[in-house]
Amino acid sequence: MLIETHRHSPVSPWTYGVLDSRQREIRDDVLAGKPGRLLFSEVAPVITLGRRKTREDLLEPESAYAAREITLLETSRGGRATYHGPGQWVVFLVDSLERLTGDRKGVRKLVDGLFAASLEVVLARYPRAEVREGKEAGIWTAAGAEGKKISALGVQVDRGVV
Repeated sequence: MLIETHRHSPVSPWTYGVLDSRQREIRDDVLAGKPGRLLFSEVAPVITLGRRKTREDLLEPESAYAAREITLLETSRGGRATYHGPGQWVVFLVDSLERLTGDRKGVRKLVDGLFAASLEVVLARYPRAEVREGKEAGIWTAAGAEGKKISALGVQVDRGVV
């Protein structure tokens, strides 16, 4: 699997919108039989608004975000409002679901594998980290109320490509 790393800077801007376009290009390559990519990206400050978006998700008026140069961007992903900014890495696996799991309908297998890989990385720094499911789905730094969410996961499959 090929790996790409992109990091936003004033000299070399990398926005969530550009990242989204890059994912679509890779999807088209995968559909044409080419290998997928693992994208690591640190993007310009943005709040992405998923399909379940609601303006009530925003903690401040839109003008306050604009004043701090934080873009609001509607996306096709599931979920609600999510902030991405300096120091946060967004990781996207773009490849054939069947190539990744051995099963063209292996979404659950993929999700379990991604959570397991994420947890393995997080455990190096937070030995009490855990995977939670349901409304708290994600990787948490510790069990119970003292834990903080450190990683989330979202998957979209389009024509068999994650």
